[in-house]
Amino acid sequence: MNMKFMTVERDSIFTRIDFRPKFYMMIVITIIALLWESPVLQVSMALVVLVACILSGVKMKYIRTVLLIMLPFYLLLLFTHGFFNDAQVKLLTSREILTPIFAIPENWWLVGGIAFTVEGFWYGINTIFKTLTIVLLVPLVIFTTDLDNMIVGMVKAKVPYKLAFIFSSTLRFFPLLFSEVGMIIQAHDCAVWQWRK
Repeated sequence: MNMKFMTVERDSIFTRIDFRPKFYMMIVITIIALLWESPVLQVSMALVVLVACILSGVKMKYIRTVLLIMLPFYLLLLFTHGFFNDAQVKLLTSREILTPIFAIPENWWLVGGIAFTVEGFWYGINTIFKTLTIVLLVPLVIFTTDLDNMIVGMVKAKVPYKLAFIFSSTLRFFPLLFSEVGMIIQAHDCAVWQWRK
């Protein structure tokens, strides 16, 4: 098993940049992603980060795996914000009445009368692309930096040595974790294939 952490195999502008500017970029973009409430700006920023990941050499297989793992979470976010987040959406949009896309009939037990709203849908989209931006920033910054250069950059940025050591120790276990996840997915696929046979 290859335990080398840096997964980017080609040279790019991101692999040549020192870790400190990449780390500060990650912090700034994360703060902006958390503050923006416009779905259009959020989608644009997520697409820019995605293109940067692809151009820097982050493997499409990794990006696809992350998207597949996050898909149920994103569907849950869209569902909950569309149906149940009325109070916060009303506060953010300064509207008293939200525009329903469809409503569940009143006579249904427990869920009767709730509506999936346009504003809730767009707030869910905004939240999905917020998290997608943050999730894609991690491989853009971490996978394009050699682990030793990352630790040196943290120490030069005056991060306490103990914290830098804990960070590096944690990152050294990620390849093992990803290989275990890969083996579990492969075993699951094999079991499903056998079951269908």
